[in-house]
Formats: sequence, structure tokens, C-alpha cells
Amino acid sequence: MKTRIMRYSGLLIVVLFVFALFPQSAATDEWSEYFEGDMDGWTVQSGNWTVTPDGTLEVNYLFQDVRNRIWHNSSLYEGAWSFDVYHPDADTYYKTTIFFIANETESGLIYGYVIQFDVNTISLLRRMGSNTANYWLGSIETEGLENTWTSIDVSRNSTGGFDVYVNATSFPTDPDFSAVDTEYNYSERFILEARVPVEGAQFDNIVVDDEPIERAQINDHTTPTTPTGTTPTGVGTPLDMTLLFVGGGVAGVVIIVAVVFMRRR
Repeated sequence: MKTRIMRYSGLLIVVLFVFALFPQSAATDEWSEYFEGDMDGWTVQSGNWTVTPDGTLEVNYLFQDVRNRIWHNSSLYEGAWSFDVYHPDADTYYKTTIFFIANETESGLIYGYVIQFDVNTISLLRRMGSNTANYWLGSIETEGLENTWTSIDVSRNSTGGFDVYVNATSFPTDPDFSAVDTEYNYSERFILEARVPVEGAQFDNIVVDDEPIERAQINDHTTPTTPTGTTPTGVGTPLDMTLLFVGGGVAGVVIIVAVVFMRRR
């Protein structure tokens, strides 16, 4: 009887030890979109949005006095958000808006965090319902971005710290501007919005990751000079040798316990 109890106890120890070393990873809400032929997963709320032959999302016609919106489910409020925006001319800068953290709504009452393009600035805002209820968190002055792609990377950590990178192509690098805000710690949607009656604004290479960008470390992300559907190249991660040593340790424990069982018998 003692032998059987010790055998079961030993097995339980091994199982608990293995689970402690290799915890079961929870499902993440990471997602990406490169618009390779379709808009699967996106819902058009207003306006006329299509995928171009080059593999980008384009607003074909912007209705006067209507906020043309399209959205994708997105529940991450900590991590990193990357996207490319194309403006054919300066007129399309005005109020092109990316709600990378937003609530679920069919009205204009959006709550969340926003990257907003204006004629000479790119800003990070906290949106508090109405489009006129914005809390400014930071911005960078820009010029000469028409007829080209602008690459944006936004990071948010667990304490509400934001880092915003504009056209970051050489690394390591510091963010263009930073802010801290903890007002909203939930998300349901990622929303794209264009607001002026000019055709041609495009979006591409949207990546939502659950890991914030480390300061002065960011994935290699080269901004295309012409509209394209190519995928940005990420930096490869080397094999973590720690897992090999841990695996060996688990095997050693299993062998030791097995020997003890045999001796007890």
C-alpha cells in the first residue's frame, strides 16, 4: 500500500513540476492584415472602401460631411500597433484617424486612443465620445509626407506608457514622442476613419501584437515609397537555449523518480 501511495505521489510531483516549467500559454488576440485580395474580418460602417490590385485598403470616395469608417474586432489595449498610411496629397491629411484602441459602437461616440493625421502634425489623442472631445497626449510636426507612405508604430505598456514612432527605419531608436494615460484599459475595435471629400487615402500592413515595443528596439519596418501590398519583414528571434536545459532537467527528474519507484518495489 505504501509503495502504491509513494508511486502516485511521485507521479503527481512530476506532473506539477512539468506544468510549472512549461505553463500553458493563454490565447492571445494578436492579428494582422495585409489586404491580399479581400477585406475579410472588416465591417464597413460608412463610405466606400475597396482593396486595390496592389493589395492596399483604399477609400474610393469620401462623402461630404460623413465620417467614413471601417472597423475590425480588436481587444488588445496593451502591446504594439503598426500600420502604414498613404496620402496622395496634402488635402487628404486632414483628420485621417486611426482608432487603435476603441469601444464597440455604431454611432460617433467612440471612446479610446487615436492616431490622427492633420495637415502638419501627427497626434496621439484620447477620444472621449464626441469627435470634439479629445484630450491631447502628444504630437510631432511633419511635412513632405504627401504622395508617399507613412509608417506608424505605437506601443503601450501595462502602466499606460505610450511610445509613438513615425517612419522608424534604423535601430536602435527612441520614440518620436511619448505619453502616459490610464483612462481606458479595454478595447473592442480597431477603426479607420477618413473625413474629407478627396479620393486616394490608403492603409496597409496592419499588425497588432500583444508585446509592447522595448525602448530603442523595434521590428525592422521599411515604409514603401509607392502603394504596395508587401509584408514588412520582422527581425528573427534566435532559439532560446534555456528551454533545452529546462527540458533536460525535466527528463532528469523523471529518471530519478522512476529509479526511486523501482527501488521501492
